[in-house]
Amino acid sequence: MRMLVSFLMIVVLGITLAACNQGGKADKTKAEYYVNGLKEKGLPIGTIVVYNSENDPSGQLGKPNQYISKSNFEDTRVGQITDEKGEIMKDEFGNPDVLGGTVEVFANEEDLIARKEFMESVYEKMGPKVGQYMFINGNAMLRIEFSLTPEQAKEYGKTFAEL
Repeated sequence: MRMLVSFLMIVVLGITLAACNQGGKADKTKAEYYVNGLKEKGLPIGTIVVYNSENDPSGQLGKPNQYISKSNFEDTRVGQITDEKGEIMKDEFGNPDVLGGTVEVFANEEDLIARKEFMESVYEKMGPKVGQYMFINGNAMLRIEFSLTPEQAKEYGKTFAEL
């Protein structure tokens, strides 16, 4: 009987430790993994907005051939659009409408490339003053506001590649 109890205790301990290990595992399918990583590496990130299929202003999250995870973040060097109270304006879903960058994660490379090419075509039609710097890491894409300098954007790109 003692051996059975000891064996069961070892099994329960093993399951518990395995569950704890899974919780600490990096989830590169989540955009917030990348945004938090950029912030932890010292980039000037303020407010972070994590989207879901109900509050994504683009309405693309989770749809076929679109991103499966998305987060926007404030770069504290970029002037934000604020209301009369000095608070960052909110989008139609009540999320802070931050300026700085966006991370989108895709299920596969084909969806990522299609989104990147679509964004590039939109910016091309809007003219040279509108656009974003874009960086790829696996199935994740980082888009940085053009209001940042090329050097500042490269710092994001370099750090993003290291995550």
